[in-house]
Amino acid sequence: MALDPNQHQGVFGEAFVAVLATAAGLTVSRPYPDVTGEDFTLGHKGRLVGRRHPKIDVQVKSWSRSQATWRDGVWKYRMQANHFNDLADSALPLRRYLFLVIVPADATQYAVGGEGQLILSHAAYWVHLQGRDLVDPSVQATVSVDVPATNLLTVDSLRDLIEGKDDEEVRR
Repeated sequence: MALDPNQHQGVFGEAFVAVLATAAGLTVSRPYPDVTGEDFTLGHKGRLVGRRHPKIDVQVKSWSRSQATWRDGVWKYRMQANHFNDLADSALPLRRYLFLVIVPADATQYAVGGEGQLILSHAAYWVHLQGRDLVDPSVQATVSVDVPATNLLTVDSLRDLIEGKDDEEVRR
């Protein structure tokens, strides 16, 4: 039995992030069971910027390019209030990020392989929401989140996030 389109898109989005993290030389782990709102914990083995084994938590969302809303240099992503709160809570032990993977409308274009290369389409972006005001899900079911296009998720930006550079320093 094949994955339904939403499952396929979601699994691809998570694989996209895992491939980038692996290319950056980071560890990738999943919570078991998945009950606290992060899809992955990404980490660096050894010392980095004065910390031993630094880590971040990430929540991965995927969005079809044909349905994505782009305006004024940001992706206008609507997410469930409880997912937003999982990212915005300032009492979390690790920095936590939303990674938004924009995927092609045509699933056959998710990954195209050839001699000596594998091309993953399209791109991923990040935003740090910790410290923002939490919302009451019984009053507000969804939250609009601006994900800046300047926050392109790359091997280098992933390493910067692990190093704990603040958001302005990480933007490239």
